[in-house]
Amino acid sequence: MREADEKAITLGHPSYVWRFGQDRRLAMIARYAPLEGRRILDTGCGLGMYVRAFRRFSDQVYGID
Repeated sequence: MREADEKAITLGHPSYVWRFGQDRRLAMIARYAPLEGRRILDTGCGLGMYVRAFRRFSDQVYGID
C-alpha cells in the first residue's frame, strides 16, 4: 500500500476510488434535479464531501449529520 493511501485511511479521508463514485452520483443527481443556484441540504453529510462537491453548483449548500 502506498504511503499516501495509508495516510488517507488513517485520517479518515475518502479514497480516490470513492471520489470516482461521488462524481458519478453527482452527475446522476444533476441529470434529474437542477442544482445551479439552488439551496441544497445534504442530510447525513458525514465528513461533508458532498457538501463541498455541491458548492460547484451553488453557494447555498448546507449539511447536517
